[in-house]
Amino acid sequence: MLKPRSMDRRSFLALGALAIAGGAAAQQPSARKRVLRVAHLTDVHVQPERSAAEGLAACLEHMQGQKDKPDLILFGGDNIMDAFAQTRDRTRTQWDVWHRVLKANCSLPWEACIGNHDVWGWSDSSKARADEMGYGKAWAVDELKLSGRFRTFDKAGWKFIVLDSTHLGDKPNTYTAKLDEEQFEWLAAQLKATPQGTPVAILSHIPILAACPFL
Repeated sequence: MLKPRSMDRRSFLALGALAIAGGAAAQQPSARKRVLRVAHLTDVHVQPERSAAEGLAACLEHMQGQKDKPDLILFGGDNIMDAFAQTRDRTRTQWDVWHRVLKANCSLPWEACIGNHDVWGWSDSSKARADEMGYGKAWAVDELKLSGRFRTFDKAGWKFIVLDSTHLGDKPNTYTAKLDEEQFEWLAAQLKATPQGTPVAILSHIPILAACPFL
């Protein structure tokens, strides 16, 4: 599924392992000190129905009410219930709920990646056209205030790499999990350029490596 010109899977995984191992080796057990606490919320699927807004608000308030509260929230995609197969109006309604809840109930910094349900118009039932503003991932990039569909940022000495793992499937109205060639080569370059000893965390809606496909 991943077919970059300059790097095969084995080379990429070896490079990734070296980057991670370098970060771990830099911290001796006696010198370990936590610098960052992260909360990972994924597949929130917020919508007006089923008290979804109230549920997310309660989750955020509980999280921030802890004595040892997180420094950062990572949203792992599928942040709204569905844009993939929904009309523009329905998609707008869901993003409005998302922003309303976060504005009223979240005081912590947050970052997010794009999930398949955040992508607008890939299903015929959405009645969207490919030339419409916001089609595909553009709308989610704007709503989540992302600098791009994949990117990197630094926090408390950690390097975070945010991936875009959802792509159009070969059949109509479907999606598939992969890293496109541009993104794969960008990721390889990011890992190669990361100084040894820098801890790295990857945020991706669909795991880039998982046991699921083998079961």
